[in-house]
Amino acid sequence: MRDKVKIIFLGDSITDADHNLYPGNSGDPCLGDGYVRQIADILRMRMPGRTDIRNGGHDGFTVQGLLRMLEYDCLSRRPDVVSILIGSNDAAVCMSTGRTPEEICFAEYYRALLGRIQQETEARLVCMGPFIFPQPLEYSRWIPVIQEIEETERKIAAEHRALFIPLHNLLNREAERSGYQRLTADGIHLTREGAEIVARAWIQETDRAGMFI
Repeated sequence: MRDKVKIIFLGDSITDADHNLYPGNSGDPCLGDGYVRQIADILRMRMPGRTDIRNGGHDGFTVQGLLRMLEYDCLSRRPDVVSILIGSNDAAVCMSTGRTPEEICFAEYYRALLGRIQQETEARLVCMGPFIFPQPLEYSRWIPVIQEIEETERKIAAEHRALFIPLHNLLNREAERSGYQRLTADGIHLTREGAEIVARAWIQETDRAGMFI
């Protein structure tokens, strides 16, 4: 890796977290008010002057959206680490159309996403699984689809020797303990406390993998 580690976060609105409205500290633009900013703050304290962090999240994106914007958001920027959190909107497509993840070709697109990053960069990959909260109750019907997408991502991440971080059970266990309203405002998006759990898991698992040593 270069002396300054370039990290790009790809994803949907959970990653986006209004990043065009919330500049980062120390003049770094466009980090958002979610888990990306929290991770950036931790890494800056640990590695002052040695990180270059970009939020490449897009509100409403599916895995196809990430592929469509991959050259601009990721490949052209020559990252050292690429972190991906996607799948909730793909699950929404399934729930609204009655199609399965197989029928919307989720695995094929996700495999293509990871494959292109590995073929065209030297970046290490961090893949995070999607999640949903059964509050409001209607989202409980989404859980099997979310879990299926999570397992697909886990398998494909293993094929590409990527670090995989499952979030669904982690977040829901904490929500059951401390209350759903503390972690999510709408069953999908995270409060600051919910984002902190994701950031903490990301730091813990990348530390365990020795990613920044």
